[in-house]
Parts: sequence; structure tokens; C-alpha cells
Amino acid sequence: GNTFSLPWQRVIGTGTAIDSARYRWLLSRKLEIHPQDLRAYILGEHGDAQFAAHSIAQAGGEKIAQTPELLALVDEAVGSGMAVYRAKGYTNFAIGNAVAMMVESIAHDLRKTMPLSVKLDDYCGISDICLSVPVVLGRQGITRVLRPDFNQEERAALKASADAVRASMAFCNC
Repeated sequence: GNTFSLPWQRVIGTGTAIDSARYRWLLSRKLEIHPQDLRAYILGEHGDAQFAAHSIAQAGGEKIAQTPELLALVDEAVGSGMAVYRAKGYTNFAIGNAVAMMVESIAHDLRKTMPLSVKLDDYCGISDICLSVPVVLGRQGITRVLRPDFNQEERAALKASADAVRASMAFCNC
């Protein structure tokens, strides 16, 4: 048969970019810091098994304290996409903005750090599955997969995300 293949660095999904942007926006309102100055990510699969990487969340190098009020913002960020879908029947602006940000980083070789879905190779012991993790995106695609020092709970959450994706693939016989 006729096969078409690209290097893994050029096969990229939006992953949890939208959820992470919503989370940073909500955090910015509470912390009174511009969202672009916050490093806070929702990672894993884009669905029920996604998680916030609280241990690496920071503003200006300072860790963001994980108060119950701030922890509740994760659920609000993740739930807002479903709220938009229920209200309109579809989502389009957020995904359009995420793709535009990706295209801009590629076209101008900005090398922005974003949580995007890529094929993992021994990432916290996970291989051969696509999950959203922090990456650097430039003209050549993914120029670097970042490997933050996740805590044990976050490593377990990443594994649960991988298990959820594998279960979905088995269900649809992918």
C-alpha cells in the first residue's frame, strides 16, 4: 500500500492547550498577574483523565500556592469547554485560537512552550502513546520535549491518562 509518514516532531495535536489557557486565564484573575506570565499546565489526555501539574505551576519563578480556591479553578477551566459546547452545540473559537498560536510559533520559529499532544518515548516511563506534555514548538515542529520534575501524584495521573488513551484505542480497535 501507499503509506505517508512524517517524523514524530511534525505530528502534533492541540492536546490540552485550550484547557491550560483557560486555567491560566482563571489563575491570572485570582493572582492579578497576566496569563502569559504564568506557567501552569493541564496535561495528559484531553478528557476525563487530564490533570493539572500543580507542583510545577509558577509565576516569575515563584511557585503558585495550591490553595483550595485555586485548585477549584482546574475544574472550572476543564468544565468551561463543555459549558460552551452545551450552550452552542460546538466549540470553535478556542480551538481556532489554539491552532493559530501553534501556526504562529511554527511560521515565525518562536519556539513557544505549550502543552501539546505528541508521541511519547520513555516520558516518565510512558512510550508509544500520544499525550499532552510541555513542548517547545518552532519551525521544525517539536524542537524539544520538556521533562519537568513532576511529583509522584502527577506521574500517576500521567500514567492514568496513558491508560485511558490505550483503553479508548482498544475500544475502537485503533
